[in-house]
Amino acid sequence: MKRRITESTCNNIYEECRSKQKDLNEKIGRLGFAEEEYCVTSEYLIQPGNRAYDLFLSAEAEGKRQLITLTLQNLRLEGKTIEFEFVKPLDKVFAC
Repeated sequence: MKRRITESTCNNIYEECRSKQKDLNEKIGRLGFAEEEYCVTSEYLIQPGNRAYDLFLSAEAEGKRQLITLTLQNLRLEGKTIEFEFVKPLDKVFAC
């Protein structure tokens, strides 16, 4: 007994495939948008870091204390060297 695909079945399969294709294209579009947003957000986060040295130098003593408190922890003096750890999540950023 030979089985044949009817035109109706073929059309149903075609419509299912087109629907899945449309869903996947929409998902790709959302992922592309999310990637772009991630890059923009990353840039906004990195920009102040690029200027941190200049911000620190131009800050008053209270501003410098706040910058150190916000970014560093476990400050200790080892001989003539200051040892420290970055506050989370800055530790991940500076590990790169």
